[in-house]
Amino acid sequence: MVAVGLIAVIGIGVLVWSMTLTPKTTAAAIWTAAPSSTQTTNATPTPQKSPTQLVNCSGSIAGTTAWRATVPAGWSCQYEAGVEIYLVDDLSDTIVVKATNSSAAVACTTDLARDSTVKPLPDSTWGGKVAKASDITYRSFEGQARCVFAAGFTYVMVGIAAGGTIDQVVTTETVLAQSWHWQF
Repeated sequence: MVAVGLIAVIGIGVLVWSMTLTPKTTAAAIWTAAPSSTQTTNATPTPQKSPTQLVNCSGSIAGTTAWRATVPAGWSCQYEAGVEIYLVDDLSDTIVVKATNSSAAVACTTDLARDSTVKPLPDSTWGGKVAKASDITYRSFEGQARCVFAAGFTYVMVGIAAGGTIDQVVTTETVLAQSWHWQF
C-alpha cells in the first residue's frame, strides 16, 4: 500500500511538472520539426511547430518520427501520450521524456524550479548532442534532468528515484540517452 501511495505522489508531481512544460502550439498534432544544423543547446524552439505526434513504445523500442531509443533493460513503458513517455522499473523509479518550447537552459533550471529544488550540473550528452543537466529534489525524492535542443524543440528527460537509488536512475538515464538516435 505504501508503494502505491508513493507511485501516486510521484505520478502527480511529474504530471504537475509536465503540465507546466506543455508546448504552446498552433500546428496540427504531428511532430513536424524541420532539421537544422545551426541550432544549439540553448536555442529557443519555434512555437509554431507541434511535437504532439503520439510516442510509440513497443517492446524494447520507443520512438517517434523525430527520435528512436532503446528502453533500458529492467524498465518498461507505462504511459505514452502526445509528447510524453513514462518509463518505470520494478522499484517504481520513473523516467519521463517530454518536449517543450523552452530553451534547454531554461527547461533544466527555471522550469523545473517551479516544483522542485534544482542544482545545475555540468553538461552531459543525449543522443550525441550536448545536453544541460540538473540534480533535482521533488519533495523528498531525488532526481536528475537532462535537456537538449533537437528537431526544433527542447526535449526534457527527468528521472526520479522512488524505490531505487539516484545512482541507478542516473545510470539508466545515461543508457537511454546513449541509445537515443535523432531521426532528421
